[in-house]
Amino acid sequence: MTRLTISAIALAAAGAAPALAQDTDATAQDAIDAGKINLNTWTYSDIYSGDGWSIEEMFGEPVYGETGDEIGDVEDFVLNADGEIVAMIAEVGGFWDIADTHVGVPLQQVDMSGARITIPVTEQTVNDYDLFEYSGLPGTELGQGVTTGLDDVPLTTDAWRASDLIGDYVRIQDDSGGSWLNYGYVSDLIISDGSISATIVGTAGSYGPGTYAYPYYSPRTYGAIDGTPAGGWAPGNPTYDLPYLEGDVAELPEFDYERMNNS
Repeated sequence: MTRLTISAIALAAAGAAPALAQDTDATAQDAIDAGKINLNTWTYSDIYSGDGWSIEEMFGEPVYGETGDEIGDVEDFVLNADGEIVAMIAEVGGFWDIADTHVGVPLQQVDMSGARITIPVTEQTVNDYDLFEYSGLPGTELGQGVTTGLDDVPLTTDAWRASDLIGDYVRIQDDSGGSWLNYGYVSDLIISDGSISATIVGTAGSYGPGTYAYPYYSPRTYGAIDGTPAGGWAPGNPTYDLPYLEGDVAELPEFDYERMNNS
């Protein structure tokens, strides 16, 4: 092989490298852009003015029966892959002559319209609210002894607990779209009309401390390139990956809980 040929190959390779890098960057950017909501048009106005509520604030809240007696408390919520609430998990028993029992109550039977959370569960009907049936848990029957280890029981592929996502780390991508950066953690989910309207992120490190609201990206709505997910979250994933570059999030205002339902 002559020196000229080697030089020609080297020159061609040098010219191809930037093109390859550009193609790679373009693919990464396509993946980031696929199906995302542009933060330039994303505002908190609907969250502030609507009737949304915080899942985090619901945890541990007392639950009342239809007679007005306190019968338990809120343990968790089960959602489907589209971010819609399927059921509320409550621990009931209390003054009843039964051991504390976890029940799954379909959302349409949960009354949160007043100052109290009311469910139509009584000592006589508690077995009708099978946790497995309404919450996507494996199995068909809930024995009264199944009251521990509930957080470790896997749900089906189409159902997940709110507590599965809350607390997970959040990542964004650097401005080249080439690597994920630790950004914060999921601190809350805002629910409107029975489904997630925003994911609340508590930032950390060089990005925080701060609280910000982002669109929710489910496994079904988030885009992918050539079958490879560009980000998002699915039950069991350790991180919630937002489809945004570092520069995208720089101008997002902080979220103010005090303005919810007030403006």
